[in-house]
Amino acid sequence: MAKKLRDEDLILNIVVNGDRGKKEIGELERAVKDTNAELRALEREEKRLRRSGKQNTEQYRAVTDAIKQKNNALTIAESRLKVLRSQIDVNKMSLVDLRREMNRVRRLRDLAGPHTEEWRKHDQRLKEVTARYQELDGRARTTGSSLQRMAGRFNHYIGVLTAGFATMIAGSLRNPQDHQRFCRI
Repeated sequence: MAKKLRDEDLILNIVVNGDRGKKEIGELERAVKDTNAELRALEREEKRLRRSGKQNTEQYRAVTDAIKQKNNALTIAESRLKVLRSQIDVNKMSLVDLRREMNRVRRLRDLAGPHTEEWRKHDQRLKEVTARYQELDGRARTTGSSLQRMAGRFNHYIGVLTAGFATMIAGSLRNPQDHQRFCRI
């Protein structure tokens, strides 16, 4: 039976293109997503056990211990993810990555005291990321408008050809006998 492909697999295998940092980020993002899903399931199980009055059972303790372990693993993965994202070169980021990084750095800058060293560091990183985002977004818009102009010219060319053929046919049908002959064909 064929293996079902997930979006994460495609992103990990296609987008990464040999960049170990991006590969690790992809793996961590997938691990965080999976851990969050497991954590929600464990929390539902804990809630079910609490409602049924089994708070002093071994099963309840095992579930709460598993929740603590998942929370710790999640904290470690998210902190590693933050470190990796801050170290990745802005020139290797996609538009989505750049937008996410801009939001993350903007939040960090806003949390820091105004004009402190930490604020300046985040502000500088935000300027770098924003400049790269605008550069890539500008290229994408330029490419889009170039394609749009090309499509418009092509449509105009097809319109001119159609009008020319229509004129030629109309000109050849001026004689009523030609018109009758053409309609019989």
